[in-house]
Amino acid sequence: MPSNEIKNLTEEDVEARFKEEHLVIAGRANIATMRFLKERITVIEKAVLKKAKLREDYIKLLTVPGIGKILVNCFAHAVSHNGLDKVHRCCLPWALRLK
Repeated sequence: MPSNEIKNLTEEDVEARFKEEHLVIAGRANIATMRFLKERITVIEKAVLKKAKLREDYIKLLTVPGIGKILVNCFAHAVSHNGLDKVHRCCLPWALRLK
């Protein structure tokens, strides 16, 4: 089952899909956890975005698919505290777009 379908399951869907009690319990717990985390992440992101200011030299990173304001702010923070040469190699392709 694709992950987007899993995200949209309801408790009733879990009960209909699984007959064994332990699977229903596990499915319900997973759905509740996903919903809780999504709510908490939304609250945290809103708070961060209220305070964070995107620096002009990092705005280009928003053109990279999958990179939003939160990730750009994390990257900018890492670079400003550690220097570009110390940024993890997984971030290097993004850093090259800054030039």
